[in-house]
Amino acid sequence: MISAADGQEGLRLAQEDKPDVVILDVMVPQIHGWEVLQRLRNHPETSGTPIIICSVINDPELAYSLGASLFLPKPVSRSAILEALRRLKIL
Repeated sequence: MISAADGQEGLRLAQEDKPDVVILDVMVPQIHGWEVLQRLRNHPETSGTPIIICSVINDPELAYSLGASLFLPKPVSRSAILEALRRLKIL
């Protein structure tokens, strides 16, 4: 697992490390999470990476329209994250 302090670092790490999945909060410093999602979807290295939006902003329709694989509203439990990873066939 790799953690990023802000949207810019998250983009860089995702493009460099090519993770199996990205769990993205919408409310992150520097670059808003919705923009991070769009940039990940538009970048050749990350366009196919599953992205789970995990946020207190309860807008799954927007998340899916921007390319999210799944949406989990906060607060989120460990079991919900594990189930999401199973649904995406990561586990």
